[in-house]
Amino acid sequence: MGVSLLPNYAHAHQAQIYGGTGCVNGPKLENQITQLLTDFAPQRDDTQNLTARIAISLSTQNLSASIKLTDASGRTALARRYQLHKDDCPDVPDLLSLVLREFLREFPENPWQAPQVAENESQDAPQSSQVRLRLGLSLLSELKPLGIKFETNAHLQGPAIEQLDWQIGLRLRASIPQNILDGTYQRLEFLFATGVALQALQTHWDIQILAGGYVVSGQSFNENRVSIAPALEVELGARWYWEELSIGPNVSLSVLQHQVQVLPENIEHPISVLNIGLTIQYDTI
Repeated sequence: MGVSLLPNYAHAHQAQIYGGTGCVNGPKLENQITQLLTDFAPQRDDTQNLTARIAISLSTQNLSASIKLTDASGRTALARRYQLHKDDCPDVPDLLSLVLREFLREFPENPWQAPQVAENESQDAPQSSQVRLRLGLSLLSELKPLGIKFETNAHLQGPAIEQLDWQIGLRLRASIPQNILDGTYQRLEFLFATGVALQALQTHWDIQILAGGYVVSGQSFNENRVSIAPALEVELGARWYWEELSIGPNVSLSVLQHQVQVLPENIEHPISVLNIGLTIQYDTI
């Protein structure tokens, strides 16, 4: 009677989930992927201790999902990335599970690529741009003294880290004329914006710093003058999306306090430091 020894394959497969908050159930997906590795990974020397790394990034209307299968040494056998719509969140677990299961079932001989080679190929692969142009209109109400301003703006926005976008933009504001003594004055504002957009509580939060200048012009005085003053504001806004359109309130506070002065009476009129408004934004690309 002969005795033969069979190789002992000790599985220690694992799944790692990065991101996906608000899109997928991370622990459930981790268990699902780990079970697939256990059930379908071939019984071979080069398929022990596999790791499936899944990264999910949700940004405004865009959803990016990727899966990478590596061994203990970091070599890569599978690398896939998908650019989807945020409404596809419920289908992401099934999509990634299907991709992994079909690959494991037909696991090729020696599919491994060195980490540097896999990284280079990933960098060389064409990537869909996630930078978006957003155009908007806002109606602002000034407090102390009361006033109304209209704003048009344009922003570029792109992903920074999970659920956090960078954004830069330009703002142009025009106030309705305000009375002072026997005349009026009007203010134009030219502002450069920079900040971040954060997704939380089913809401898009915009936090920006605005810097630029005010152009104040007198009207209906004996001598009308034009003055320029620096501007620096901090703004917080919240928006809710319907397809490419978003709407929500915002509030901004000026760090610099300015006064309008009427000569020769030497009467001063404060410029409001607080703006409360409503903005409508549209993602064009």
